Amino acid sequence: MFATRRITTSGGGDVFRDEYSLAFDGTDDNIRIPEIEYSVHDADFSFVFWCKRAATNATHVVLGSTAASGAKHIRFTDSGVIEFESDTAADAADITLAVDDTNWHHYVVIASSGTVTAYQDRVSLSVSGDVGSNNVTFDTIAGQSTGGTTREFNGNISEIAVYNIALSSNQVNTIYNGREPYNHKEGVASG
Repeated sequence: MFATRRITTSGGGDVFRDEYSLAFDGTDDNIRIPEIEYSVHDADFSFVFWCKRAATNATHVVLGSTAASGAKHIRFTDSGVIEFESDTAADAADITLAVDDTNWHHYVVIASSGTVTAYQDRVSLSVSGDVGSNNVTFDTIAGQSTGGTTREFNGNISEIAVYNIALSSNQVNTIYNGREPYNHKEGVASG
């Protein structure tokens, strides 16, 4: 982790203060995390993260599974969507991005009893499909499939947080925090 500078974006002077993001090269970087199974079909979860992709014409996994099929993931595709898939039977929600570029953006992907909603920079996004009746298991950041070495993330990821509630639009706005780092431990949905 490297301390970096204040990054100015093209959103009317908005900034995102990137102090602790992790940089991934898209070829051999990923982080293994303890395997956690989320019952996204019958409970509520919110996946929150900031990221800056190095390219928009590639698949970039944010959270994935290192199972051989690697079909459980939250990932950007090369067609301007975030795909949230819970199994290999094509139970996926496709989230259409409001802006598909290489700038810093804040994302919230919410699964509430199988139904998916999402936000980019606190703006509600269009979602088609759902995660079906399956659980999703994540055990890697920035990669998927055997060893986590498929469709690795190319760019920077910061502030990944998982909430065991469906965040409201007001909570999403609060966590967005005017593009400044947010204290998830003591924040609006810390309970």
